[in-house]
Amino acid sequence: SMASPAADAGAHGGMFGTTRRFAGAVELINGLDVSKLPFVLSRIVQKLHLKGEPFTEDEEEQLQEGLSLASARLGTLLEVCSFIYETAAYHTATVPTLKKELAIAGMEEARAEAFARVWERDATPVLARLREATVCSPRVLTDVSWRLHVHMAQSTLGRIKAPVAVLQLSLEDTGTSEKENVALEFSRDELYAFFTKLERIQAQFDSLSQQ
Repeated sequence: SMASPAADAGAHGGMFGTTRRFAGAVELINGLDVSKLPFVLSRIVQKLHLKGEPFTEDEEEQLQEGLSLASARLGTLLEVCSFIYETAAYHTATVPTLKKELAIAGMEEARAEAFARVWERDATPVLARLREATVCSPRVLTDVSWRLHVHMAQSTLGRIKAPVAVLQLSLEDTGTSEKENVALEFSRDELYAFFTKLERIQAQFDSLSQQ
C-alpha cells in the first residue's frame, strides 16, 4: 500500500524534522481553505523578527471564526507557520527549497505553494530585519537554577494558592565578559508555553544534525 504523506515525511526527515507534532500540524494545514492562508502567512512573516504574537486577541477570535478552528488548534497553526518560516530563515532557504521541504513533510501542493509565494515576496526584507535584530554581541548561558514557591491570592471564595516556578539564568556577554543574572517567573501555563518554544528550538537543532 502507498505510504501517507506524514509517514513519508517521517521516512525522509528533511529540514523540518520528523516529530509527530509537526506532522499533525501539517495535516491541520492540509485541511484548511487554501484561499485563507496568504493573509495569515503574510502577517506571520512580517512579524517574524519581533517578540510577541503576530495577531491580537481580537484578531485571533476573528481567525477562529474565519478558519473554523478552536482556540487550541489555531494556536497550533500559528505556531507551526512561525516555525516553518523561522526554519526557512535560519537555513536561508530558497523558494524551490522551501516548496520541496514542505512536500517532503507531507504538505499538499497548493498549500506549500502558498507558503512559497509569501516567502518569495518577503524573504529579503525579513532576513534583513532578522540580521539587524541580532547585530549586538550575544550573551551565553553559563548556568541555570530554579525554585518553586506559592503565591497566595484573594478571591471571593477565600485565599487561593498559586504555584509559581522561578528560573534563574546566569548569562555572560561574549564581547565584554560581563555577567548578569536574570530571574524569570512562570505560572504553570506560562511554563508550558515556554517549554513548547524550547521544543521548536530542539526540532531545529535536530534538523541541522541530520544534514
